Order: sequence, then structure tokens, then C-alpha cells
Amino acid sequence: MWKYAARSAVTTMIASIGGGLGGMSYAWYKTRRLAISDVINSILGALVSITAGCALFTTWESLIVGIIGGLLAVIWVPIFDKLHIDDPVGAVAVHGKHSYANRYQYFSLLSQSFTQLLKFL
Repeated sequence: MWKYAARSAVTTMIASIGGGLGGMSYAWYKTRRLAISDVINSILGALVSITAGCALFTTWESLIVGIIGGLLAVIWVPIFDKLHIDDPVGAVAVHGKHSYANRYQYFSLLSQSFTQLLKFL
């Protein structure tokens, strides 16, 4: 059991790093500035994305999940603002949309055929 706990800790850390870097890179590319809210939301989006499968993902898969989660968080917060959805801290954008995005990530990354295909690449 301790191996799952150690794997969960490592994959969670790697996902947060990937989410922070992915979200900051997109925010810098889009606006040429780094807002602290973008950094925080991208890291939180990565952590929300990795939570359900942290013991099952490998390290490189957790990096991919974190990057996708960080990008989705930075992309969806302005969309919610334009739709006039009252979300002052970005909680709905960070937590709500990840429940749908995570299903796709889990099914694609955890399937045996996808993992076997990536081993050959």
C-alpha cells in the first residue's frame, strides 16, 4: 500500500508542475503578462485533474494530465467572465469543467491499448 501512497504523492507534484507551466505559458502567449490568478488557477486546475487517478497514472501521464488541466483552467476562466457567470475566484471554471474533461483523460490514458501504443513511439 505504501507504493500507492508514494506514487500518488509524486504524480500529484508532477501534475501541479505541469499545470503551472502549461497555464503560465498559455497566459504569457495570450496576454504577454503573468497574472497571479492565472498561475493559481492553472495549478489548481492541474490538481483537480489529477486527483481521481493519482495512484494509477505514471509520471509522464501525470505531467500530461497536469498540462491539460492547467490549460483548461486558464482558458475557461475568461470564457465564464464573457458569459457573465458570477464566479469571482474562478472556482466553477477550475472545478466544474474538469469533471467532464477528466473522463476523457482517464479513459484515454489508462487504457491498455493507448499505453502499449505509446511504448512503441
